[in-house]
Amino acid sequence: MIPEFSIIIPTFNNLEYLKRALISIENQTEKNFETIVVVDGSTDCTIEYLNEYEKHKINLKFFYINASGGPAKPRNIGIQVSSGKWLCFLDSDDYWLSNKLKVIKNFIDKEKYDLFYHREFCNNRIINKRTYRSDLYNKLIVKGNLCSTSATVVNREFIIKKKILFNEDRRYISVEDYDFWLMIALKGGTFKHINKVLGYYRIHNNNLTKDILNHNKNYLRLIYKHVFYYLDVSLNKKIIFRKLLIVNKIRLFILKNNNSNFFFILFYKVIINILKNLLYLKIYLRKN
Repeated sequence: MIPEFSIIIPTFNNLEYLKRALISIENQTEKNFETIVVVDGSTDCTIEYLNEYEKHKINLKFFYINASGGPAKPRNIGIQVSSGKWLCFLDSDDYWLSNKLKVIKNFIDKEKYDLFYHREFCNNRIINKRTYRSDLYNKLIVKGNLCSTSATVVNREFIIKKKILFNEDRRYISVEDYDFWLMIALKGGTFKHINKVLGYYRIHNNNLTKDILNHNKNYLRLIYKHVFYYLDVSLNKKIIFRKLLIVNKIRLFILKNNNSNFFFILFYKVIINILKNLLYLKIYLRKN
């Protein structure tokens, strides 16, 4: 029987967190899935642990590759060896609530979309709350990323047909997921936000996104690529990119001063949202 879901987990020297992720898969109430773990050059005891793991519990298969330096290549290998109708990405330091796959399956049975994403807990707050109802690609560029990888489920047939994979270029490490969503939107993919918390996103010292400066540099490189090579508008693209740079500088300032006065940070967040909305409106009016 073809599995409904293929759960793809890249991991690198992260065994203790990986154990918690696998337990959350064991606890799923929806059982029609396969689990694919791609070990990205780990030098801890991950391989030994997986060899001894009772694989039938989660229909597990795993692969070892030489360290690639990021999650894109392991995810792509997972996609290539998967057989499920839907791809569920789970980073090894995150984990899911037991009803995650069941809730997703209920939405899949009722609504026709190419990508579903849900809310998550992260450091005592809820993330992935935003949704864009139209003009998805342009809004993703101007207003920003919508979802984290572990909260996302993608139609496998769609990305295979459209030849979409994660970008393995190391200049896009930590934003390869954002690029993946952008390419899905660019090629006509439809997104559905599920207004439920179904997982936990962990931030710790080993997170790639923890390194703010490198993450920001790669983010700007990604935005530059999409603005100048893919964005279809009659506006001067240099002006668009300059305005996005201004927004990014304010965003970076907020990240560096996150412990400052609450109203001070709130003021700058409001400014960012105003600038984003004005820029998007300008793009939308020119496009239409």
